[in-house]
Amino acid sequence: MKSKYIYKFTAPKIESVEETETRNENGQEIKITKKVEKVVEKQCAILNPKRSMLEDGEMFYSCKVSENIKNGLLPQAVLARKINLDNGVLEDDKREAELAEKARSLVLKSESLAKEISNLEEKLKLDEKNEIISEEIKSKTEQFNKTSDEFYAIQQQRLVIQQVMESLFLNSAETKARNKTILWWVLNLSYVIDGEKEEAFFKGKSFEDKLSSLESLEAGEEEFTSYLVKKFSYIISYWYSSGIKKESDFEKSWENFESVDGVQEYHAKINAVKNKAAEAKTPEEKPAEAKPAEEKTAAA
Repeated sequence: MKSKYIYKFTAPKIESVEETETRNENGQEIKITKKVEKVVEKQCAILNPKRSMLEDGEMFYSCKVSENIKNGLLPQAVLARKINLDNGVLEDDKREAELAEKARSLVLKSESLAKEISNLEEKLKLDEKNEIISEEIKSKTEQFNKTSDEFYAIQQQRLVIQQVMESLFLNSAETKARNKTILWWVLNLSYVIDGEKEEAFFKGKSFEDKLSSLESLEAGEEEFTSYLVKKFSYIISYWYSSGIKKESDFEKSWENFESVDGVQEYHAKINAVKNKAAEAKTPEEKPAEAKPAEEKTAAA
C-alpha cells in the first residue's frame, strides 16, 4: 500500500511552558508555578503525490514556460545560441545526460537488489537461528549498500551540473518556470502533524491562496515559522531536483542545510535552551545517597 507521506522529519521549536514545583517549608506544602523555555520537536511530513498531482505539477511547469516565452523570456536553446557558449555547456549537458542515464540504471539495480536482499534477510534470520554464517548474504548486503551510496553520489553530481547550467541560463524561460514549479511543490507537499491531526502547512486550495499563506507567514516575526518554511523549501527542492525516494537519501540530503541563511543562528538558540534546561536539573537521588553515611556515623 502506498504511504501517504514520502518522508517525515521533526523541527525544533522553543515554547514557553508552565512548570509547577512543590516545596515543603515549615511543614507546609507550597506549590510554585513558573514559566520556562523548552525545546519541543514538531513533526512534519512531505506528502506523497498521487498520479493526478504529478500531472498537475508537469502541467504547471509547461504553462509557466509558455507564459514566460509570451512575456519575452528566451528558451534555453535560443539563449545558448544567442550568447554563443561554444562547447562548454554542450559538454556539461552531455555529462549530465550520462549521469542521468547512470542514475536510472542504478535505480533499477537498487530496486532489484532491494527485493533480493529482502529475501536474503529472511534466509539470514534462519541461518542465525541455526548458527550458520552465510558469506553470500553478507556479500549481497555490502553490494546493495555500495550501490545505494553510489546512487546518492551521482545525485550530488547531477545537482552540481544542474546548478552550473542554471547559472548560465538564469533568465531563461525554463529556469524561471522550474523555480516557480519548485515553489508550487513546496506549497502543496508541506504538512504538519500534531498527534492524530494532519494538515497542510500552507492554507488554501489554489496556488494563489497558498502563496498568500506563505507571504503571511513570512511577514510574521515568529522564528520557528520562518525556520520551518526554510526546512520545507530545502527538502522539497532537493526532492524535486534529485528525484530521491528512499528515506536514507532524504536523511543524507540534510548535510548542507546548515548553510541556509539563518539556520545556524536558529540551531544555536535551540542548543542554548537545551543546555540551560540541562543545567537547571538537580539530581533527585542526593538525599537518598546521604542517608547511608549518616547511619554509619551513628553506628560508630
